[in-house]
Amino acid sequence: ALKTCGADLNGCLAWSEPVACEDGFCASAASCGVCEHECPTASATACAEGALKTCGADANGCLVWSEPVACEDGFCADAASCGSCDDECAAGATECANGQTRTCVADERGCLAWSDLTPCPYGNGCHDALSCDPCQHECTAWGARCAGDTLETCVVDLQGCRRLLSEPCRLGCADAACATCPSIPEAMTSAAMNDQSGFYKDLVLQGSTAIARWEERNGPYTGSARGLTTVDISDPSALVATSVQTLATSGRMTSLQLVGDRLYFLNGDGIEIYDAADPLSPQRLGSFPFSDSVSVKRDLSVTGTLACMAADDGVRFVDISQSASPVLLSQYHPAIRPAQIQCAGRYAAVSGGTGIEIVDLLDPASPVFASGATVSNLAPYGDTLLFDGSTLFASSYSSYNSTLWDSLDVYRFTPPDRLEKVGALGGISGLNVVVRRGDELAAATGTSVGLIDISNLAAPRWKKRWAVEDLVRGLAYDGATLFASGDGVAAFDPSRMPDVLLRSIASNDYLNGSATLGSLVFQARSATGLVILDYRDPADPVLLSTAPMRATDVKLAGHLAFVTVESGSTAKLQVYDVSCPWSPELIGSANVPGGTYDQPLIRSLSLSGGRAWALCSVGYVCVFDVENPAAPTLLAKSDVISATVGSSSASSVFEVQGNNLILPEPDLLTVVDMSDPSAPATVGTVALPGYLGPVDIEVGGGKAYVVMPCFYVQGDLCHYVVDLSQPSQPRVVGSHVQWLFQSAGLYSSLNSYGKFSSLRLEGTRLFLSNRWGGIYVLDVSDPAQPRREAEYWTAFPARKLFVKDRFLTSFVVSDFPYPAPARHADQVIEMCQ
Repeated sequence: ALKTCGADLNGCLAWSEPVACEDGFCASAASCGVCEHECPTASATACAEGALKTCGADANGCLVWSEPVACEDGFCADAASCGSCDDECAAGATECANGQTRTCVADERGCLAWSDLTPCPYGNGCHDALSCDPCQHECTAWGARCAGDTLETCVVDLQGCRRLLSEPCRLGCADAACATCPSIPEAMTSAAMNDQSGFYKDLVLQGSTAIARWEERNGPYTGSARGLTTVDISDPSALVATSVQTLATSGRMTSLQLVGDRLYFLNGDGIEIYDAADPLSPQRLGSFPFSDSVSVKRDLSVTGTLACMAADDGVRFVDISQSASPVLLSQYHPAIRPAQIQCAGRYAAVSGGTGIEIVDLLDPASPVFASGATVSNLAPYGDTLLFDGSTLFASSYSSYNSTLWDSLDVYRFTPPDRLEKVGALGGISGLNVVVRRGDELAAATGTSVGLIDISNLAAPRWKKRWAVEDLVRGLAYDGATLFASGDGVAAFDPSRMPDVLLRSIASNDYLNGSATLGSLVFQARSATGLVILDYRDPADPVLLSTAPMRATDVKLAGHLAFVTVESGSTAKLQVYDVSCPWSPELIGSANVPGGTYDQPLIRSLSLSGGRAWALCSVGYVCVFDVENPAAPTLLAKSDVISATVGSSSASSVFEVQGNNLILPEPDLLTVVDMSDPSAPATVGTVALPGYLGPVDIEVGGGKAYVVMPCFYVQGDLCHYVVDLSQPSQPRVVGSHVQWLFQSAGLYSSLNSYGKFSSLRLEGTRLFLSNRWGGIYVLDVSDPAQPRREAEYWTAFPARKLFVKDRFLTSFVVSDFPYPAPARHADQVIEMCQ
């Protein structure tokens, strides 16, 4: 209240009565206060920046705003009130539909709401209702396909993402595989004088002419005539026989040598010397006869003006500086029985009997012993001793199962008296001839010709090798072409021979079966089980995974691998999902019951018509229903093989076409209807002339391809092509007979063991491997006229094999206990460039 000082009635100053201030408060001791209201009315509200304030009286009764109070949901609905969230979703929630996704996020007010729809990354669809497929897929669907000249194999990786394995195809791509060789190059470019009229032995080159020692042929035996023959080799692709000259010699000719224009050889009397300046008309210059006491002249080596001859009773050194009148310089009696000799400068190497001797020829008239090595098993045959004064090559042998295996041994001679063995190349069947050119040896065995790399004397290795049908008796090499003599004279182009590539593996890890899909190879092995390989580089395949077991065969159906397994006392069929080759998943299994005396056995797997078929005891076939791969069911264990072809059938092999079982035996092929596995019914047969022994079969394109020994019938090995288009009337539409299959040792194999190893049909080619070493390739593009296309040498006996585009891989194994680069290996052959 405000009071004012004024005069009263007496004129005295006195305060008036207090008058209430209009706004109810004093501004000071002398005046009333006046309200400046901040807000219009009590209880009014205002909202700003997510906070609410209320109008109220202060201590003086003036209207002022309260301190702002944050809205519960953090935003204002309007200028006078707080807002409240009506959340659409939970924080962080996601949704995915139709390849689009959205996420629950806070809007500008902080309320939870769905974001705008966005497409899944990489163009993927939804993984489920909550999320997109997270993978950056490299392909669209599992499996193999061609993209131009590139093979693409789409698989699933360990994260569930589809990965693309791309493989350029050198020969083009077709039918989801790199194309194979349209033809296999023949390493033998031409041959001459292969008319079976003579045997052609030692071989030397004189310019564009090859000179061979020949002997008349009288059936399998040597006739009485002998001499020299010449072949024009100016064009190795078209050898031309130019002369055959009979020479009046005493006894057999051996050890043909060419030094400059001079030809030297041994006969029954001694050394013969001819002028070969004109190889078509060599002229006799002289001879050096030996006494009759020299029973057998074994070998001859000529260096400069010195001829060195090995005979049963010792070694002779002859001065041949005067061709018309050679002079005996000395006779040397080594501690061994001489068989081969090589002279080089000051020294001569003599081998035979039980060792090797180095002879010092500083004075050829007085040769003396320099050094030696005892070798209890020197090879008693062939032309395999090489010596250049410091390095010596000799052949030794070991016996296994009544068979000789040779080793090319390497020695180093350090004058004046040290001879030591420094290396070896073992596992050679029948090493006959070796000649040297630089860091290569041209070599011939009983079944092959090839080149040996000797750049590392401690570890010589086969570099190139090609199977041959004739026994090679003479060899010459000019650095570009190998010339070989045997039943004729032939030229070989080493560039057409496949490189010898061996990948060593565990000795007990036998390859029992294989299947391919695009760039992947699936193998059934005895130790590592189901093996999956990225085979884009056959020289160095990448192991993706293994599933340990004793796997005996494998077949593919889409992304499923069916594997036969012998495990402990049980045999079973297992089914694996191999969509992810890095981690195959077992999804189903079915056991095979055994009999009282049965060992667990299951192998030789086939798939046909929703069924799996396998040999599951000798003479028995097990049939499984695999329509549901997660639960394969054994329908029957049938003795159909024993009942049809006899319990002693040599191979117990079969193939399947539809519901028909195709059973071969040495003289018959039988078609059995197995629609009801419990009641097999024979529907057709066809005769196949053969011989007791192993039989094998492959089926493809409505035809059966059968191979069997047929010696004593019409040849050594017979292939039959049988048309199965009418199962009740199978008929032979083509056949092929192999005679004297010496090139890969199969003839010996059949006689010795009565078995070969593997038959494989790949496209229009039939591949046959055998347990003696070698692979025979038959072109069956014209079933009526199968033809030999190639023969490949293998390092050891060849067992199972498979083909991926232009590469042939065979599992080779030897149980023979000698040192070798790889006793058990996968051997890869590039069939064409």
